[in-house]
Amino acid sequence: MERNLWRVSYSSFPKFKCPRCRNGTLSTVKESIQRRETKYSKLEHNQEGWEPDWITESFICLLECGYAFCGEVVTVGGSVYYQYGEYPDGEDIVRDFSPTFLPHSMRPAPPVISLSAKLPKECGEHLKKAFELMWFDASACTNRIRTFVEALLDHFEIDKEGQNKKGELYRYNLDKRIQLFEEKMPGHKVVFDALRWFGNFGSHGGATKWEAILDAFQLVEYIIDEVIDHKGAKIKAIAQNIVDKKGDV
Repeated sequence: MERNLWRVSYSSFPKFKCPRCRNGTLSTVKESIQRRETKYSKLEHNQEGWEPDWITESFICLLECGYAFCGEVVTVGGSVYYQYGEYPDGEDIVRDFSPTFLPHSMRPAPPVISLSAKLPKECGEHLKKAFELMWFDASACTNRIRTFVEALLDHFEIDKEGQNKKGELYRYNLDKRIQLFEEKMPGHKVVFDALRWFGNFGSHGGATKWEAILDAFQLVEYIIDEVIDHKGAKIKAIAQNIVDKKGDV
């Protein structure tokens, strides 16, 4: 995960990976950038003490994949604010108000993490929706990540229900299903639990912070690497081979 790519706001958009081909990267179509200030914001210009950081603007633009056989186009929309800064110019101090873009949506959304070709389609669709929602609705994004966890447990055929001591059938909660997964494939419970708590917090209206969303995607990436692609097992196998041959490989 290239964590530095993902921010709340941008002075210019970085080279996101293409959501379609995954081979190309996205570049801003410069002529597509449009900004428009609201009428009420324009009226405030006449008020005493007005500063450019009072301006309220909306923007739209396009990002286009540079891969020759793709050319996917992503639409971006959001709001604009102006950052104030001062810098010396000879004996003068120049005041600068630069526009900063706060995206509210990107569709189709660039992938925050890479999705393995081995990942079940349903799991991948939940994550693609989470990529899209992270800009617009943080709580909905956390719900999608939780739903991804449920779908992944379904893929591994983890039971959804069982019997109590009276022989009555009852539905397992996510905590119980994670415990059952740990029995089947040990070593990942703390990561699944973290995603469960993350999803619970967002589902109950908690104000999810941007950094927490990125943390969650990083944990999802770990889960995919370990339980779908088994990267950790492959590394351990390489290491074990070196140990068995005492370095003579």
